[in-house]
Amino acid sequence: MGSYGAGGTHLDARRPVRAIALDIGSSRTRAWAPGAGVFADVPSTAVRRGRVSDDSAQLLLLKRLAAAAPGGDGHDTVVMLTHPVLAAPAEREAARRVVAGLGPVRVIAVDSARAAAAYAAPPGGGPLLVVDLGARLTEVTLVVDGQVQDARLAEIGVDDGRRPTRR
Repeated sequence: MGSYGAGGTHLDARRPVRAIALDIGSSRTRAWAPGAGVFADVPSTAVRRGRVSDDSAQLLLLKRLAAAAPGGDGHDTVVMLTHPVLAAPAEREAARRVVAGLGPVRVIAVDSARAAAAYAAPPGGGPLLVVDLGARLTEVTLVVDGQVQDARLAEIGVDDGRRPTRR
């Protein structure tokens, strides 16, 4: 999990700040905002097997989504970005770089399994097996007390019949 802000930028209590959650998948990109819920669910055009393949095209898509969000164009916004648990640092950085192009106040990056676990955590924080069956990736993660204990990724999803490649 990481938080990225423009150098030295902090939230100004006098100015309202919007919030958007983005799930950039291989097949679909979804956007959610408080009070509006999911306000966009569109095909991903520049993501291949969980990795941003074309920064410019993905940024254009995100700008369209941010403009459709309640309250503006993405500036002065806190963005939560989910990524696969096993995404490499370079892959996470590429996604963060694209989202930073929106001009948000802050980008909070969290792996999708911990985001799901935060929502569906069992009482007492016991173990939770999170299965993210995506269009082109399948990720299985064991989360205990909010921490990833183990994770596996197969590069196969519901949209293809390829033989899996594990990493």
